Amino acid sequence: MDEVSINDFNRDINNYILINNKFYRRLSYDRDKLNPVNVEKSHLTGRFGLSNRILEQVPELEGFCCEPGHEEKFRPIVQNKWNMYHRVNWNAKEGEWPTIRQLLTHLYGANGVEPDQLEEIFDYHTIMMRWPKQKLFGRVLYSHEQGTSKSALAVLEQLMFDMNYIKIRSEEFDDTDNSYWADKLILHLDEPSFKTPIAAARKLRDLITTPIINKRRMYSTAEPQPFHAKILITTNDTDFMTFEQSDRRYWIREIPQIPVDKRDPNFNQKMAAECAHYIHFLQNREMKYPKAVDGTFWLPQTCLSTLGSKKLVRDNISDVQHEIVLWFESYFLQDRAADHIKFTIRDLIARIDWEGKQPSSRYVGKVLRDGLKLIEPERASRLKDGDNYITKGSDHALSPQKFYRANRSQFDLDIDVFDVKL
Repeated sequence: MDEVSINDFNRDINNYILINNKFYRRLSYDRDKLNPVNVEKSHLTGRFGLSNRILEQVPELEGFCCEPGHEEKFRPIVQNKWNMYHRVNWNAKEGEWPTIRQLLTHLYGANGVEPDQLEEIFDYHTIMMRWPKQKLFGRVLYSHEQGTSKSALAVLEQLMFDMNYIKIRSEEFDDTDNSYWADKLILHLDEPSFKTPIAAARKLRDLITTPIINKRRMYSTAEPQPFHAKILITTNDTDFMTFEQSDRRYWIREIPQIPVDKRDPNFNQKMAAECAHYIHFLQNREMKYPKAVDGTFWLPQTCLSTLGSKKLVRDNISDVQHEIVLWFESYFLQDRAADHIKFTIRDLIARIDWEGKQPSSRYVGKVLRDGLKLIEPERASRLKDGDNYITKGSDHALSPQKFYRANRSQFDLDIDVFDVKL
């Protein structure tokens, strides 16, 4: 648009919206989007000569919202609020998409490290297209090497969902102002390194399932609004935050390296050329899971049973859990006949030679329940013949106790060397 036509566009009263007593101008190249910076009334009356009577014609809205919808399902104004979600026009057409198929097969097919989950990622993309408000697993792609094309998935999804994708740095994720990513469909964290990993892990877990987020702008009051972003994390590290074994939110896959002779410098350009064909495929395919099979995430929890998930959980267990596991492994390796052991938390804490500060009974109980999946009996019990106990003293035998039970089968004992701490 040349200078004259831009000037005419800015003087056209039909290109303005009044929201919360502030004037906003539509973008000249896309009238479904607003310039995020409001226009001062004095600028409209002074520079463009718009009178107060003319400005009274500007439609007034009650605020902003985020209502995802694609193509004909998109609505720029929802319940008298301006929709901050960005319209996507795919112009899908039938055709081949070998580059995209190669990428997704490498990331989600049977790749020598992980099982075949190619249909599941197709379903994941289909759900984002058809039902963008549906909650989905947070995805983690990791490797210990470069050259795995993990981040190429983010490139593909940016091609698919345009400005509804955003890549943010760790410090931006920790920032109080979240207004620039609160309206997005895909929130991508590449190589995150959080100052407070535990707090970041808690925040991410909440974002994956929360229906509402407090949208905060700098120097403004927080405004609650629906939140629909899907989390994508790509990383070369396994200890950037904690993952609990009981967490059912993360779809984690380990990605192998691509041989140097198979790397294509024009890979992204080829994906861009094929994106409309891939969209057509997704629009016309029969889903593996056409109906939701999980009350929260649509796809089944079996998707989460990956080698990558086991590795990240193992690499991120707390030092306390690590020492407890070592103690049980040592116990069962010494007493080969014992298939189980019963114990109280107090006795367990007393038996372990802790590397650092001795943990509290409450924290050890949390590790036993959440980390090791050991269940405490609901009813008190007495010592019984035929059971193995850490402590078999008469004092315990005379008073009812709540005993945890650890079974040999719960521990990996296929090792030759162990550290005896009994």
